Amino acid sequence: MPNQTTKIHTAIIGLGWPGIQHLKGYITSERSEVVAVCDLDEKQCQKVAQEYSVPQIFTNHHKM
Repeated sequence: MPNQTTKIHTAIIGLGWPGIQHLKGYITSERSEVVAVCDLDEKQCQKVAQEYSVPQIFTNHHKM
């Protein structure tokens, strides 16, 4: 079990309404770090990554 200082690295697949809500939840948690987002729409990935300071984007979840 992770200790209290360990952050869970998280990736969001799908940046529609549900994915954005999950992203918002994860970024507000002190115990998680969103490290990537994935969506078929590359422009949406870029927009969301910039808005929420997510370091990596993918358009193919298999390559993530």
